[in-house]
Amino acid sequence: MELISGFQMMLSLHFGMYFWLDDENDFCYCPAFNDGTADLDNWNYVSEWDDFDGVDFDKLFYIHRQLVLDKASVIEATLPTGL
Repeated sequence: MELISGFQMMLSLHFGMYFWLDDENDFCYCPAFNDGTADLDNWNYVSEWDDFDGVDFDKLFYIHRQLVLDKASVIEATLPTGL
């Protein structure tokens, strides 16, 4: 995971894209340049995809799951202990 523009982002070599959850927990993506940096000028929401031909849903849902778990871990770490 990388922290880019304030968001924990996951690079998927399979998709050639970065994925992250925004402040509203929407599933976002942007292309990755050949050097592995994020093309943040071309980001969008995964929910806007309209062509799912050839999409490996197992990989896509795995990415989403990891992003949710990582975000939950960050939130859990900020909670007071001993309650």
